[in-house]
Amino acid sequence: MEFAIDRKLGEVRSQLNMMAGLAERNVHMTLRAFIDRQAQPSETVIAEDRQINALETAIDNAIIIFIATHGPTASDCRFMFIAGKLTQNFERIGDHAASIAHQNLRLIELDPAMPHPEGFEKHAQIAESMLSDSLGLLVRGTHELPAAHDVIRRMAEVARFADDGTRQMIEGVACSGAQIEASLAHVTAIRGVERIAHQAKAIAQLAVYLHDAQDIRHQD
Repeated sequence: MEFAIDRKLGEVRSQLNMMAGLAERNVHMTLRAFIDRQAQPSETVIAEDRQINALETAIDNAIIIFIATHGPTASDCRFMFIAGKLTQNFERIGDHAASIAHQNLRLIELDPAMPHPEGFEKHAQIAESMLSDSLGLLVRGTHELPAAHDVIRRMAEVARFADDGTRQMIEGVACSGAQIEASLAHVTAIRGVERIAHQAKAIAQLAVYLHDAQDIRHQD
């Protein structure tokens, strides 16, 4: 019985790692493609979002079956509870990456030379580093509360840029229909970066709860 429980837990961990890896890779690809105006990586991100969605369904089903058919300990229940929440975070990250990819393809069609708002690349890198660090927290384990708070702190900077970048695009837009559409595509991408950072913040909070049983969601 104990071997069967360990095997099921291992399967869920493996699928979570796969889902996290896809989400992280797609964020990197979509942001790089958006900055460099490359179409092919954006198309790959959009296609791979289906894999992320499929993994979410598979993991959620595995969690339900595990809880219904095994007698999990308190720690196993906490892991499965967190796993269910993480699948939602990873799925949303995949959706935001795909949305940015769609905006990039739209910009390539409308106005490939349109400049990014000032600070876009810097804050895209901050959001990407937040995701990488939060996933690292899940792997490293206990005694990582300061690192989690560092991820959370960076959220405010990305949020400020999202407001400033949106303002830049709205104030700088010309009257032509194509430029309005291109500016709106930029705004959607800016907000996508902000939402990826928000999901990274949530993952860091879940990592602390998973390893230290501390709920820090409302402490920032």
